[in-house]
Amino acid sequence: MSFSSVHNCIRNKFSEIIDASSLIDIDQVAWDNARFRDREVGDDEPWVSFHVLDGGSEQNGLGSVDIRATGIALATVFVPIDRGDKIALELADEIKDGFFSTVHTYAGTRVLFRTPSVLTIGRDGIWWQVNVSCPYLTEDA
Repeated sequence: MSFSSVHNCIRNKFSEIIDASSLIDIDQVAWDNARFRDREVGDDEPWVSFHVLDGGSEQNGLGSVDIRATGIALATVFVPIDRGDKIALELADEIKDGFFSTVHTYAGTRVLFRTPSVLTIGRDGIWWQVNVSCPYLTEDA
């Protein structure tokens, strides 16, 4: 297991969720450390910032070289302010449902997603923000 392969597996799962969405397109996602246009007043479309946040790692057992790692897949949903929260919550639900208690394998890396949570943050400048936080677990086979 490498952290690079874990991040790629999680991003691949998120891409599948967004591809299936009728509310947002993949070009409306800001990925970790990737170029994304600045959002400004007058933007009418929702967008999502997606992050993979590494958590703790531990050895699977005494004398084992296998590693178990945990973390959070965090999708931050933004919609224009003063438009209500319907679209933000519908998009958050799509993301939550896509990650909910699934196992995703990509390029030989397997990630187990736990139960996601949705948290309305509220106003963030010119945007209304809702976070979807999905814990994950992965380990060497």
